[in-house]
Amino acid sequence: MKVRCSNGLQVSAYHGNFIQHTFGADLEIGAIDADKALGVTFGYDGKLDSKLDAHFQSALLYTAADGQRRKFVDQDAVVSMLAKEAATKLSTTSASLKDIRLGLTEKTVDVLSGYRKHFLSQAHPPGQLVMPEKLKEFCMYMLGLIKSRAFKGGNESSDRRVHEMRTIRSMGALELSLYLYPRMIALHNPEPEDGFPLPETGHLKMPPPMRLSFARVEPGAVYLVDNGQQCLLWFHSQTSPELIADLFGADKDSLQSLDPYISTIPVLETHLNAQVRNIIEFLRTMRGSKGL
Repeated sequence: MKVRCSNGLQVSAYHGNFIQHTFGADLEIGAIDADKALGVTFGYDGKLDSKLDAHFQSALLYTAADGQRRKFVDQDAVVSMLAKEAATKLSTTSASLKDIRLGLTEKTVDVLSGYRKHFLSQAHPPGQLVMPEKLKEFCMYMLGLIKSRAFKGGNESSDRRVHEMRTIRSMGALELSLYLYPRMIALHNPEPEDGFPLPETGHLKMPPPMRLSFARVEPGAVYLVDNGQQCLLWFHSQTSPELIADLFGADKDSLQSLDPYISTIPVLETHLNAQVRNIIEFLRTMRGSKGL
């Protein structure tokens, strides 16, 4: 690790767990994660120009003990950068929607072909698609981006397209990934312990999410779909009256008896009702500043 600063300042001391063979040399750290922190003290070594900003930079290089450089890619960050770049280009330049969509496709191809060219041996046949371990869902997210209201082809009202474009530009990386590939949970056949804390950890046991394909939707099923912006409770037309009553009360025994605009689930004594309420409350706690 190396910390640099602009003219007029100098690093006077580092504080933390590291090895520094001589002062001024790079810091050597055995292992580091997002929860670790180092302190750096700066001192004046000249006169600072009050009309200019002071700058600081820290660079962290991942290398093995023998000096071999380690390479890593954060899939959420890559998708977020490409999405924000495309949204900015669409809103601030003369590039057409067709050009933006084509550019996203070409960049996706470039990433995968670059991986094949520089990191793979000749063991794979030329026509075989080989995904990087850290970018296995990359194509799926980019397809979701191209299908989003901001970038999809065909007719789309300008208000909705601009709203989506500005929303994408303001989202964090994890939030954007959930938005492009929402979480879908089956609620019609949960395990008895789903939606309740596990005795050994105290953490809520969540049902496993499903792949987002209509081919996976079962007749009579109920699903919870969450894209980080809104949460939908989806019922198949053949959902059993008993399941509806378990969720909404004995007086609700058909889809026609439900108000499609309700935004809460009533508190009942049934096991399924408690499970679904706990799952929704758990999703609510993960929303950050946004309401559910």
